[in-house]
Parts: sequence; structure tokens; C-alpha cells
Amino acid sequence: MSINLSKESIYEKRIHRFSKIKKSWTQLSSFYSLVRLLFFLLCTIIFIFSYKISSYYLTLFSILLFIIGFIYISKKHSTIKSALLKVENLIHLNDLGVKRINGDYKNFYDGSDLKEENPFYSEDLDILGKNSLFQKICSSITPLGKKRLRDELCGDIDFQIDKIKERQSALEELNSKLSFCQRFLAEGMNNPKGFSNPEELIKWGESENPYFLKSYIKPLCNIMTILIIGSLILPLFLRNFTFAFVKIFIALSIMLLLINLNKISNSLEKVLKYNKDIANYSNMISYLEKANFKSSHLTELQNKLKITNDKSATFIIKLLDSLASKISDRSNMFYWPLNIILLWDYRTCYELEKFKKLYGKSLKTMVEVIGEFEALISLTNINRDNPNWCMPTFEENKMIVKAVDLGHPLLGDNSICNSITIDENKKVILITGSNMAGKSTMLRTVGINLVLAYVGTKVRGNTFICSKLKLITCMRTSDNLEESISSFYAEILRIKTLIDKTNEGHKVFFLLDEIFKGTNSIDRHTGAKILINQLSNKATLGMVSTHDLELGELYRENPTVKNYHFKEYYKNNKIFFDYKLREGVSDTRNALYLMKMAGIQIE
Repeated sequence: MSINLSKESIYEKRIHRFSKIKKSWTQLSSFYSLVRLLFFLLCTIIFIFSYKISSYYLTLFSILLFIIGFIYISKKHSTIKSALLKVENLIHLNDLGVKRINGDYKNFYDGSDLKEENPFYSEDLDILGKNSLFQKICSSITPLGKKRLRDELCGDIDFQIDKIKERQSALEELNSKLSFCQRFLAEGMNNPKGFSNPEELIKWGESENPYFLKSYIKPLCNIMTILIIGSLILPLFLRNFTFAFVKIFIALSIMLLLINLNKISNSLEKVLKYNKDIANYSNMISYLEKANFKSSHLTELQNKLKITNDKSATFIIKLLDSLASKISDRSNMFYWPLNIILLWDYRTCYELEKFKKLYGKSLKTMVEVIGEFEALISLTNINRDNPNWCMPTFEENKMIVKAVDLGHPLLGDNSICNSITIDENKKVILITGSNMAGKSTMLRTVGINLVLAYVGTKVRGNTFICSKLKLITCMRTSDNLEESISSFYAEILRIKTLIDKTNEGHKVFFLLDEIFKGTNSIDRHTGAKILINQLSNKATLGMVSTHDLELGELYRENPTVKNYHFKEYYKNNKIFFDYKLREGVSDTRNALYLMKMAGIQIE
């Protein structure tokens, strides 16, 4: 089950191709920078020459030429720089793909800040944090995209079998659309600071400030603009009409702006904070709406963007983007004179409130759809980077987990593959073996592959058949000094959660590693025996690892229990493991040998 390194060439070929494009765009950008400089010098020369010869028309021509030409060249240059940035983003995404395949993902974002308070399995199975599944596959760039991926991997979003099958088809389609996946992400990577949490923006969209929608606001703005402009023009034609009126009207306009300065600032600054985010959301939605999909899950997700019958999501978000751009212009030195004449702040606040009234509640839907697509693209990395892994099949009529040549997805070529069957006849697999032999890794291998199966991706095996079960683990319990909880009590609380779920009628798959290890051997043996017997009478399947070899006798009284073990061998006074799962109870121990290796004198 080795990783198919030929897939690396896909990313490398794209890096090579985009690097050539980047070189061309860089040269073109440099060319336009030079053109802009030369054009500025040309207009300056014409202006100085016209001034010296006192040619009014030539001076006016040079000014108009500069304004029109500079705007055109700057716009062209801006378009080129935007395209260049997208190419650089695409190179970066493919570089991440190469690193991911090579196992060099330790510096990727790991989702540690997204960890749950009471996880069912995420900590035990390395779903989040350093060297985790999340860290390896996450391509999400927005906060909701990262959270959506977390929720799916940690089981906070629970998919039923029909939906899982739809997701399998969706992921396979996205697997064939690498260009779409990368371009979609690249469209949102134009802010080096990244996205802010959109929670405040969503709340803003759902809130109302009726003050700026009052019937007199817009007429007031129009009247003040007419009065100021009129008082500037009329003195040129009417001798008795002085410029004194301009001062009065300007003072009145400034007073209107100052009276509601706090209301205006509160309204505008919330949008200004998300100015760059809104532009990136706009690019992503615009690109997403143009895409063509075949799978029902992707088309259904895309159709969520059809918020109104007459306006597309692209229109709505671009409208907000244009309003946000107007607000960002407040830092421009020419803004405030225009603001005084046009009462631009009032007009913008009016447009923002009108936007919220018509489309504000749609912002949540749009950013959530983007987040769902990001999560799917992250999961697609698994299928694309591992074409030789298998797609799981689901059994709806009985409980089963059956795997052939199953390996751990995070261990690369170092993973040893094993086969196992757990079903209604043999409901509990009891694994014994010496220290470091591979018991815990085997439990995690089955668990993390179940996680992948339940979100719709391929798993690392030749065959994988499973039922839809609730996954609960008890493997890495530890002390919590702040809450005065010992590791043993923490383990008891996790076991209680497991039993509660079975009593609630859930079909459960459990993984228990060295259960009741925090107590004495007699209580540990008795408690483990009672627990296994109790769970085997419920709608459960599971795996239990233990050093308690006597527990291996449980199969004699409980025929639903089956024993497996790992073993070690010795060569030249060194210990070795083959990590192969074998039937039966372990007949070897290595604790004393390891103690001796550590320097402890064993009689």
C-alpha cells in the first residue's frame, strides 16, 4: 500500500507550467511600470512646454491626457498584477501538494485551535493537532472552511449512508477537477493576512439600522448637493449671488456629518474591517457559480447560492464589494471634499442598509457554501494523492467492519498492513501483545480509516466494508489538574459516555486501549471482563487492547470475543517487531527485557 509517487509529477508539472506563466506576467508587469513612468514624464514635458509658450489648450490637453492615460495604464497594470498574484497562489498550492505527498506537512496549519472540549475520538486518533490528519490534508483558507473540515472529521456533522455515497461521487468528481479546486482557492488568497472570522460580518448582515433608511435621508442628500453645487456655479452668472452661500451650505453639510458621526462610523467600519475578505469572497463565489458539476451533492451545494430568483450570488456579493470599496476610499485625500459636497457617507450608509434589507441574511449562506466546498477540496487531496487506496462500501443490513490489507493513512510507507473482520458473530476483538508491538497503532488504524470512510473519502486498504456506527474511543486519557480529574477518572468518564450512547440506542464502534490501566490488576481484570461482556450484549462492535493475558480466556464464556495478538522476536540481543496481526493470545512478554535494556538490574 505504498503511496503513488507518480502523482507528485502532476503538481510538479503544474509548478513548471505556472512558473513560465509567472515569468511572462512579471515581464509584462515590469513593462507597464516602465510605460507608466515614461507616460508621466511625457505628460510632464508637454505640460511644461505648454506653460512656457502660454498655450491654454495644450496645457488643458496635457492634463486631460495625463488623467485619462494614467487611469487606463494603471487599470491595465492592476489587472496584470492581479493575474500575477493568482499565478503565484497556484504555484504555492502545487508546492503544498508536493510537500504533502512527501510527508513534509509538519509546518502546515494543524487545527490545534479548533480542538474540542469533549471529543469522542479526535484526540485519540490524531485528527487535529501536530502530525494529524487535519494538518496533512487541510487546504481550507477561510475560517468557516477550516471549521467545516474539523466538524466533518470529528463527527460533529454526522452523514448517513445515502449522503456518504453522494459525497463519494462528489469527491471523485473534484478529484478530476484539480484546476477548478486550485483556482477556486487561488481566487481567495489575495490577502497575505488571510481571512478574518466572518461571525461579525454575518451578524452585521442580519442586523438592522433603520435610521439611514428613513424617507428623508436620500432627498436630504440630493438637496444639499444641489445647494452646494448651485451656490458654486450661480455666482459665475449672477452678480448679486455671492459665494457666501457656499460657506453656509458647506458648514451645514459638515454639521450633518458631525451630528451622526458615531452612527456613520459604526455602520461603515464594520464593513471596512472585512473589505479585503469581501473582495476574496466575491472572487470565489463568482468562480464557483460559473462551474459545471455532474454529481448531485455538488450541484445541490452550488444551488444554495441561488438566493433570489432575479439576482445571482455573484451580483449580491459584488454589490457589497463595491460598497466596501467606496468605504475604503475614505482614506483618500479627495474623499472628504466630495463627502462634504455629496454627503457620501450618508449615501453609502443608505446603500448598506438597503443591501442588508434585501440581501443581508444571504451572507451566511454564501460563506458557508464556500466553507463546504473548501472542506470537500481538502478531502479530495486524499483521493488524488492516493489513487491506489480503495473506496469503502457500506453494509446497511448488519453491523460489520471488514478490511483487507488495512494501513494507517499517516504512516506512509512505514505502515504495515493487516486484515481484520469484526461482525455480529465476533463483535469484540481482543488484542494482546508486548510493549511497542503495535496494539495501539492497530486500533488507531481501524479508527482513522472509519473516519475517512464516514466523510466519503478513500481509505488505506485493498478492501474496506463497514456499517454506519458511532465511533467512540478511550485511549489517551490524562490527568486534568484544573478540574482535579485523575487519568483513571477521566477514563471512567469516557467509558460512561460509551455506555450512555449504547443505552440511548446508538450503534457504536468502540476502541479501548489498555482499559482501566489506572487501577490495580485485580480490579482492572474484573472491570474489563464485565465491561466487555456488557458491551457485547449491546448494538456494538469494537476492539480492545490489553496486557492482561488472562483476559484472553474470556472467549471461552463469551463466543462473540475473538483473540488476536502481536509478537516480537530477538536477534543479536536486540528486539524487533514485524507488526503483523495474528490470531490467538500473545505468548511472549518483553517488559523485563526492556527494563534490562534501560539499565535496571534484573535478577
